[in-house]
Amino acid sequence: MLAALDELNVYLMRHFGSAWRMGIGVHFGAAVLGEIGHPRHTQRTALGDTVNIASRIESACKEARASFLISDSVYSRVAEEFELRRPLELSLKGQGGLFQLHEVLAAKCRGDWSLEERLQRALQEAIPRHLAPAFLRLAFHDAAAYDPVTGAGGADGSIRLPEELSRPENTGLQEAVRRLTRVQELAPEISFADLIALGGALAVAVCGGPTIHPPLGRIDAVSPSSEGRLPPDVGGAD
Repeated sequence: MLAALDELNVYLMRHFGSAWRMGIGVHFGAAVLGEIGHPRHTQRTALGDTVNIASRIESACKEARASFLISDSVYSRVAEEFELRRPLELSLKGQGGLFQLHEVLAAKCRGDWSLEERLQRALQEAIPRHLAPAFLRLAFHDAAAYDPVTGAGGADGSIRLPEELSRPENTGLQEAVRRLTRVQELAPEISFADLIALGGALAVAVCGGPTIHPPLGRIDAVSPSSEGRLPPDVGGAD
């Protein structure tokens, strides 16, 4: 469903300038199944606390800024099948206490896939066409901060740092950084600087451009680049 939504959002962005978001919540447990309604017009439905909790988990997706959340009871049954983010503890409306939830990032890659194949799969899921301009702009802004006098800056991933990302000229790039952060959780051996370069290259291809294979090996910066290296903000990532 999420993949289909990404495809739909390409159309929505092109014609209406906006995109939809979806939240999925899954819980496991006992439920009452049956048909309700008038004998001439019945509907099959599920009732019970399990159904209510699943609905609350779905609602929690907005607070967690996640697309797919599962409960602990589901996690114990599918943990080996999916790439999952670290647990989140959230309160659910109408339910007492905190619930431990897990964000589903992607189906686990086959063990015989190379690092490049795993990255390609994760990046393709992270970069729908309507977000491609943001990833291309992210790569440009990360590299364009290079200072030829001091040799500092450049494609070093410093734009991921909150102090640099919050600058006015980087308006609209937060979602791209958030998505690449999730990709890095699947391949922590790859630097964020390399992920930005790979994301920018894939964004070119997603928009119909040539296939680019940027070399890897960049080292992430630990401090933000100097200010004033980029033109002032003129709008969003488009």
